[in-house]
Amino acid sequence: MLENSVCEYNLMTKEEYQNYLSEWKNLDNANVYDKGEYFDVFKTSDLLITDCSSFLAEYYPSKKPIIFLNRKDRAPFDAFGNIIKKGFYIANNFQEVEELLANIAQNKNDNLKKTREKILQKHFYMKNTTYKKITEFLCSLIN
Repeated sequence: MLENSVCEYNLMTKEEYQNYLSEWKNLDNANVYDKGEYFDVFKTSDLLITDCSSFLAEYYPSKKPIIFLNRKDRAPFDAFGNIIKKGFYIANNFQEVEELLANIAQNKNDNLKKTREKILQKHFYMKNTTYKKITEFLCSLIN
């Protein structure tokens, strides 16, 4: 979708876009992934920087930092989005992104880690024991 959008709005030509991707692919600490399912990418990442709210909850169980790029024209979060938002960093401009990256990635200072873990425990993990019984049963079959 990104390629189509940047070409449709004349932000880049197809060739410029391919060069852009190549530059990202050639970085030591970055990745370009456009193959669909991305859970393995989440597992190997150090943190997520995004302006897309559609998969924030999917990344959350990684327990890794999230830097959300805020825009004034972005649709507001729903009730659940407002809950999980407490566990990620919000950047409103490029300078804030740089500061957050320096603090989190370089200085290894993730002040929201415990907040994310509490949100995961309270809102992501099942509270009833049915899943535990099923898991134990399946494990007994496997063993």
